[in-house]
Amino acid sequence: ELAELKAFTNQLEKDGLIDKKKGYKIEIRNKKLIINGKEQPKEVNEKYQKYLDKEDFSISSDGEGTASV
Repeated sequence: ELAELKAFTNQLEKDGLIDKKKGYKIEIRNKKLIINGKEQPKEVNEKYQKYLDKEDFSISSDGEGTASV
């Protein structure tokens, strides 16, 4: 599960949706992706659907490599 979460955040960064150096907050609520308080468009939700089908959760990072789930 940790490896999947890492792959998820790596892909988000690759797509320019988060910057791991600056910190971020990712939330999954009701199968919707919310990044830094902004609900993502339908296309983004569809791309990351496999991650959104899980229970609601949130993860945040302070940009210093410290993350909390």
